[in-house]
Amino acid sequence: RCQVVQGPPGTGKTTTTAIAVLTRVHYSYESGAIVLVAAHTHTAIDALLEKIVEHQSPLASHLSPVLRETVPTEVFKVHSQTEFESSKDGITDITESNCTRAIKTATRASAVIVGGTTSALLKLGEKLSKGAQFKEKPNKFSCSLLVVDEASMLVFPHFLALSTFISETGSILLTGDHRQLMPIISHDWEKEERPPMVVYQPFVSAFDSARSISEEEENADASVKRSALQFTFRLPGPIRELISSVYQKDQIELDGFQPSSESVAQSSKKDGFESIWDYSEGLFLIVHNEGESNQINSVECQIIERVLSATNSLGKDSVAIITPHRAQRTLLRSKFYASNSPVGVVDTVERMQGDEKENIIISATASDVVSIGANVDFILNLNRSNVAFSRALKRLIVVCSANIIDFVPVETTQYESTLLWKTIRKMCGNELAAVSFGNFKATLLTV
Repeated sequence: RCQVVQGPPGTGKTTTTAIAVLTRVHYSYESGAIVLVAAHTHTAIDALLEKIVEHQSPLASHLSPVLRETVPTEVFKVHSQTEFESSKDGITDITESNCTRAIKTATRASAVIVGGTTSALLKLGEKLSKGAQFKEKPNKFSCSLLVVDEASMLVFPHFLALSTFISETGSILLTGDHRQLMPIISHDWEKEERPPMVVYQPFVSAFDSARSISEEEENADASVKRSALQFTFRLPGPIRELISSVYQKDQIELDGFQPSSESVAQSSKKDGFESIWDYSEGLFLIVHNEGESNQINSVECQIIERVLSATNSLGKDSVAIITPHRAQRTLLRSKFYASNSPVGVVDTVERMQGDEKENIIISATASDVVSIGANVDFILNLNRSNVAFSRALKRLIVVCSANIIDFVPVETTQYESTLLWKTIRKMCGNELAAVSFGNFKATLLTV
């Protein structure tokens, strides 16, 4: 009844989910069935609905030889506001005010797939329950399948609210990755001592809640089945090796395409950062000796400027710069946002979840030891680092202070959280260049 799919970076969570939805429609449902597709953000909803539309016709043609007939499908996106950006072709936009007639008409000849955020889908369900099509039914409006994409970012109470729409014979599909970013919460729930909060943990994600049932309950496969995707289609070998230790905790051995013999140039040692661009793909660590910065680091800004000026072959929008701090983001944007610039994105890690670029440059920013120690749960957080390090299609360039790389947390749990930073330090032992910046020095390393 409940399928939990864990998808590490680049393993095709969205495509897998889209095909899974369509396959279930064709094999298990008939015209009139309704599938609800939920996610925490409009970006995730749009990406999944577009994948569903993209695979509608090809999948139907593949299935037609083995099924008596395939089920026609219509795709909708429900909006909670009257003003919204129109969806792409193949997706019909609806609102609370016009959803009843649209859904009633579509279900006469098709299975209907409706996507939206939690609030939009709850409004849709409430509205449809009052309509003639559903109000006479015992449970009023109901759906055959509830799909939650990026379920690791949706808090469990929101999922429970949506699950009230599932029919008695309906099922659930949750897709996500608890090794990436968790739900964004303003209250420190984990330090709550009130008994209901300790027992029910409303701050935990829908994905983690279902996953814990699959891991802890006896014979849980009868109710919750966990599946893991293991082949990453986009991560270069060194970056895949870097994050693989994270997924070994879940008994997932990440696999991927092997680089061809000519894909990585053997760069000779040079005076500057030019050697980065001799490699068609790779993992690079730039360590500097500045040690007094907290949320703004001008030295790292200078290093990134040198890195980008070391080549003139970068295409427009081929670089994203990621930093944990908004103050550093403001500084970087003032330096690198320009028309026809190769830098298309300068943002925090949270905004890059689900996105990707050919070249990712990370500015760790903090270099003061006291500041690092006081904020280690934020700066060196394993999930945040995993997202940041796994956005690159070709090159990952990490710019940080030696104090970050050498930092040893006091708490055991914090030390485990720094796994990726310790791994990148261990992997990058090949010095390519040493560069001076006034009173500071930076060393370029690779695997």
